[in-house]
Amino acid sequence: MIMAALTRPRFHEILAISEEFGLERVMEEWRLLQTEGVPASRVEMVSSILDNLAIRFKNAERTNPRRLAGVVP
Repeated sequence: MIMAALTRPRFHEILAISEEFGLERVMEEWRLLQTEGVPASRVEMVSSILDNLAIRFKNAERTNPRRLAGVVP
């Protein structure tokens, strides 16, 4: 599921799997996928999405850590 989303990069799909499985796991899968040879255009696109999500998750953690942990709906 994670690899499938990374091979067809769309922001909302990668966001959804990052929320479900955790950003770190998605990044690990991305590192593995890159070793298999990924077109440069896709590397650029997915790396940009993951960088953006890392910033968003960090900001969310800082501003509302309870929500990010699933405590607050």
